Amino acid sequence: REMLQGGGTGDASVPMAVFRGALRWPADGRISSGFGRKKHPRFDTYTIQNGVEIEVPDGSPVVSVHEGQVAFAERFKGYGLMVAVDHGSKHHTVYAHLGEIAVKVGDHVAAGQSIGTAGPSDEESSGLYFEVRFQGHPEDPADWLTRSGH
Repeated sequence: REMLQGGGTGDASVPMAVFRGALRWPADGRISSGFGRKKHPRFDTYTIQNGVEIEVPDGSPVVSVHEGQVAFAERFKGYGLMVAVDHGSKHHTVYAHLGEIAVKVGDHVAAGQSIGTAGPSDEESSGLYFEVRFQGHPEDPADWLTRSGH
């Protein structure tokens, strides 16, 4: 996962940080599982979720939330089919539990460009898993996405 540690070659013409709170949603759905520390409903254990689960039907289009360069596009253990986009300035987004991938490493993608479709994948639940990372550290996607229009 070194590609998500903050380096990279993404060359967005407008830095992603300018769009904090105003990025388009990667898919049309609602957040079914939020970011951060979660208590298991039956066991007295906690987990940390680095992104959000967005409830969308299988086959739904998934788009890049901002322009950038595809840094990863293949199966990743525990995430199923996954795409990571380097947006430059040490910002990345991650899209996982995909059913199909429509891009390859090195592709330049525009905001709103299709990168694939949501599940099902072999080992994962349906829906889209989405992360925002800055300098390799996960940030709450809800702080980045627009409040309306999803």
